[in-house]
Amino acid sequence: MVSLTLLEIERSIYALPPEEQLWLLERIARHLREQTNSTTQPSNHQNRLEELSAMACDPQIEAELVAINKEFAMTEMDGLTSL
Repeated sequence: MVSLTLLEIERSIYALPPEEQLWLLERIARHLREQTNSTTQPSNHQNRLEELSAMACDPQIEAELVAINKEFAMTEMDGLTSL
């Protein structure tokens, strides 16, 4: 049985313009996909953390970061450091 609250929400949604209904539907679908992914792949977050940690210790990545910092060193003198 559907609750009265759910029926009220449904009526409120139908009162919205079609583009807002579509926006809401997309948000709900995204939320459900994220919820499904987090329950079916609980270690995914831990895997990402481990990968990032390994990358942080990788000498090639450290060298690339140094090169990037050198390349953009001149832009740091533009006075926009307080952003």
